[in-house]
Amino acid sequence: TPQPVASISKMFTALAALKLRDRGALALDDSLCVHLDDCPDAWRPITIDHLIHHRSGIPDYEERLELWSEAYLALMTQPNAPAAILADAKTRPLEFAPGAKFRYSNTGYVALAYALEHASGASFAELLIGTVLEPAGMTHSGMLGTAATPKSMAVGYSYGDLGWARLLRGVPLTDGHLRPVPTLAMTPPQGHAWLYATVDDLLAYSRQMEGGAVVPPSLVVEVATAEEGYGAGWMEDR
Repeated sequence: TPQPVASISKMFTALAALKLRDRGALALDDSLCVHLDDCPDAWRPITIDHLIHHRSGIPDYEERLELWSEAYLALMTQPNAPAAILADAKTRPLEFAPGAKFRYSNTGYVALAYALEHASGASFAELLIGTVLEPAGMTHSGMLGTAATPKSMAVGYSYGDLGWARLLRGVPLTDGHLRPVPTLAMTPPQGHAWLYATVDDLLAYSRQMEGGAVVPPSLVVEVATAEEGYGAGWMEDR
């Protein structure tokens, strides 16, 4: 059964950027503003590489809204969420000079998705499915918010603060504390959390990361090369 895989999506978005680089469609040191309409002057020093490695300085919308808060759900259940996220980010100051340090930003990956559409001349779904998913044999995976999204997927659950004492004793799943996570619109281009996949498909991709046709050995090294613990869409923990 497929399920949304949230930020695991970032590794695929980053790989698509590297693939476009290898095709000559963009350069990692391109300014974001080369590939983004109505780009704020403050964003001109931001490069594609900064976005991939969370070094852009663009504030994270999830941190501001708080994940699963009412404000977060009000935004993410709307079909125009990516455009709204980007438009809002353009009005906010950068948190630091681009390239100065690492700070995780989902908003940065939304901006990256728009830049990849511009550079490729394709929709985000066409780019990711054609460049990564299909070549990797991920036949039961795809992009949320498209016509191909399955009507039935595994349901995620959440729960409130149960307290450490109760948690440490163990809480049966049938206690009634679980509640289904609301369905989000996730209209493309959600560069940070667009993928639905199955366990088998993720296994197929993990084998590509050993140096396959989709991720040759040179790209494996590049993807895994971390700046402050973060590679190209991957967190490194050694």
